[in-house]
Parts: sequence; structure tokens; C-alpha cells
Amino acid sequence: MTIDPDLGTLEASGLIRLAAMEPELEYLFRHVLVQDAAYGSLLRDQRRELHARVAAALARVYPDRLAELAGVLALHWERAGDPARAAEYLVRAGDHAAERFANREASDEYSRAFALVPTDERPELRRLRAQAAIGAARTGWGFGSFDEAIARLDQAIPLAEAIGDARLLSEAHFWNAFLRGLRGEQPLSSPAMAASLEQAERLAVDEGDAVMRAFPEAVLGAGLTFSGDLREGAGRIEAALRILDRSADPLSLAMLSGFASMAHARLGDFAAAERAVARADALAERGDPMARLDAQITRAVIDLERGDLERGVALAGDCAARSEEIGATACAIISKLFVGQGLLQLDRPAEARPLLESTLQHTTASVRQSLHYLGLGAWSTASGRLGDLAAAREGWETAIAGARASGDRLTEALLLRHRGATLARVGGRELDQALADLDSALAILERSEARPAIARTLRDQAMALLLAGREEDAAAVDSRSRSLAAELRLCDFPPGRG
Repeated sequence: MTIDPDLGTLEASGLIRLAAMEPELEYLFRHVLVQDAAYGSLLRDQRRELHARVAAALARVYPDRLAELAGVLALHWERAGDPARAAEYLVRAGDHAAERFANREASDEYSRAFALVPTDERPELRRLRAQAAIGAARTGWGFGSFDEAIARLDQAIPLAEAIGDARLLSEAHFWNAFLRGLRGEQPLSSPAMAASLEQAERLAVDEGDAVMRAFPEAVLGAGLTFSGDLREGAGRIEAALRILDRSADPLSLAMLSGFASMAHARLGDFAAAERAVARADALAERGDPMARLDAQITRAVIDLERGDLERGVALAGDCAARSEEIGATACAIISKLFVGQGLLQLDRPAEARPLLESTLQHTTASVRQSLHYLGLGAWSTASGRLGDLAAAREGWETAIAGARASGDRLTEALLLRHRGATLARVGGRELDQALADLDSALAILERSEARPAIARTLRDQAMALLLAGREEDAAAVDSRSRSLAAELRLCDFPPGRG
């Protein structure tokens, strides 16, 4: 007996309908309740057997479409009661989604695979579990939880060690260090991050693989840019990018180019910043929407550092809207923080405060801790300018202490500058604290060579000195501020502004 008469009988009874004849014959149940009833009438063992037969048949009939069908095959093997095979196809499905830059889909597939793989000691299962953890980290860092990804990688590292796969182990260590860096950790204060960087570099040296060695160098460089050593950090990232070139995924390369670009901009080297962001743009064109968003955020940062405030705010605002459209949570939050900072530079605290307040509850889980502290400090500055000094003081204290504890000196300096400038506006008894803050901020910024920030902090200091009645000192500081701003061609220093 062939299947055709049975299909005809089912179709005539109204249970199924013809969905397509080309390229292959396809039928669907007329209603999901009919499908559920038919499925529920089968015993569990019957269902498992049928799912296994369907999976085997699909793999046999379509051997050249296994990547495309991997998600379907994983579903059948999972329902057939074979989690190991299901996880294998979920990893394949994740790889296929990542190749199409469908990172959210890929991350979901890898995460499901990690949860499904049996935790026994078979080498193939250990490899599969490690691959799933690395894949989830690689594709999910832009919107997922850093804590969850790092917890999976902490399990993946000993699995890769056990099977003796140096490249897999190096990848696990790299992503562990990379995500810990994004979370706000620094090698000097985080033994886990330092250990992963050390192991990744050792493995690269042992394998004689320059590309493997470039990844931890890039992470170290990124960490240096956030901790305030801008010049060395930018140099390390640029050196790593020259080695990595097109050998890494476009999203990671675009983001590392963005880090280099932001470091150059904070040094006041806008020509180098433009070259780096142009490279990020080129990488983004062959990457996914996340890479393009990262490049746009970088351009907004360059504009804000240059003092082209209206343009920077508009670009960051557009990036925030586009990020929300595609569910890129981290990009949306970071963009809104930069919008808020730009609005403060434009002296529009009433617009900045609600925007910053709405993002703060998400920042600790989704972006670097330093960005959370920067956002909290910006919200405090907006509050202080609007007259709520009690809330502002509490926020500043928390943010400054957090940045200092995490070793993020550059963020600490920017927070001190904002507090000092705001307190100077209050005047009176606040002037001593304002001047102390601005002195401390300048000391850090000068060590970091963050020249645009130095020019603006000097401008704030000149205003505070003038309010304190120290007119001669104020004039000297103001002259130095305007001279540096002219050298850097900062747009927010009109001629004659004091």
C-alpha cells in the first residue's frame, strides 16, 4: 500500500489540506487542534520512534541541506529522547545562523545546545559543550547576560583542557577575558581575567599562531583604553588588528576598531580616529546589523569628543532607535547614555535626566560597569544642575567609588570633572570641593593624555577660579584651555569664550 490513498482519505475527511506540490508535495493539518489531537493519541514510545525515523529520513534524503535543516533535525532528535544528537544539530544550526549574521537566533541555538548536552566524560560531548558555550558567547554578547555567558565559559575551559584541543581552549579563554572586560573587570584586579589572558597567550606561543596571540593582545589593549592608558591601549589594538585583519569575525573586528577609534578621539588625534572608524565601517558592511550599530556609536563618540554636539547627539539618538528596533539592548543603552552626556554638554539637563534615569536600571547587567558609573554620574550631574543636590551627591559618591574600585581611572576623572563643574555653578561653600575635584580630574586626565577632556576641564577650572575671586589664576587657566582647544579644533570652544 502506498501513502497516497491514505493522504487522499485524510484530505477528503477535512483533517489535512494540500499546502504545496512544488518543489515537493506538502500537506498541513487544517487546524492546530487536529494536529495536537493526533500527536496526543500516540504513546510516548511511539512518538519518540517516529521522531527518530523522521530525523534519520531527513538526514538521508537531504545530505546536502543538513546545515539548513539542522534546527528541524535538532527538534526531532530532542523529542526522540536523544539529547546528544539534538545538541549536535543545535550547534550546527547556531553555526548556520551565525554565518547569516542572525546572531540572536545563533545565540539561542548554542545556548539550548549547551543545556542539552549530557555532562558525561565522552570527548565528543565535552567538545560539543565547549563549542556551544563559545558560540553563545561569540554571538550573544551584544544583547545577552555577561554573567550567564561567563558562567558557561567557566565550564567550557576545563572541558577543552580535558580533550587537549589548544585552539578550542584558546577561544574559550579569549571570550572569557573579552566578556569579563566588557563587564568592567581589569587584569590587575580580576585574577580570572588575568589567568585567561595569560593562558590564551601561552597557548598561542606554544602553537606558534600569531592570530591566536593577537586576540588576547586586543583585549589587553581595550582594557588599557578604559583604564586610562589611551596611547598604549590604542597601539596594542592597532597592532592586533593588523594581524587579525580578515581572519576574525567582522563583528569582533569592527568593535575592536571602534575601541581604537574612541581611544584616538580621546587622545585628540581625530585623524587617526577617523581612519579607525572608517575601517570599522568597512568591516560592518560585511558584518551584521550589530557591527553597523557599533560603528555608528563610535562615530557619535568622535563627534562628542570633537565638540560637534548636535551632530553627536543626533547620531547617538538614531543609533538608540535602530538598536531598539532589532533588539540590540546593549547598543541601545550605550547610545542613550551618550545622548544624555551630549545633552549635558549642551546644557540641557532637563532633557538628559529622564533619559538617563530610564536606562540606569539596565546598565549593570547589559554593559560595562564603567558605563553604568558614567551614566549614574551623568544622571547625578543633571540632578545637581536642576537643584537636587542631595540626590546628586549620593549618585556621584557611588559612581566615583565604583569607578575607582574597578581601576577605571578615566571614568573616575570624568566623574570628578562633572561633579566639580556642577558644584562650581552652585558656588559659595561648594567652591573648595569643586576646585579639589577639578584638580584631581586634571591629574588623571593629563596622565591619560586625554586632551579634549583636559581642555574642557581647564575651562571648568577657569570658571571655578573666577567665581572664587582668583581672577589672575582664572585668566591663565582659561588661556591654556582655549589654546589647547584651538590646537585640537574643538567645535564647542567658540573664539573668545572664557
